[in-house]
Amino acid sequence: MWDVPPAWTDQLAPAGRLVAPMRMRANTRCLTLERDGALLVATGSLQCGFVPLCRPRHNGT
Repeated sequence: MWDVPPAWTDQLAPAGRLVAPMRMRANTRCLTLERDGALLVATGSLQCGFVPLCRPRHNGT
C-alpha cells in the first residue's frame, strides 16, 4: 500500500486519473492511478526522478 494523501483521492473525479511519484524499494516510479470503486488501481508505471520541494536554508542557500 502506498501513502497517497486522502485529499488527493477525495478530490479525484469518478473517472479521474492521478499521476504521482511513488518511492518503492529505493526507486522512484511515476504511477498512473485510476479509481475502481473505493480503490486506486495502478494502470501505468514509469521509472523517474523526483526532487521534492524544500525550504531554503537559513544561510540563504
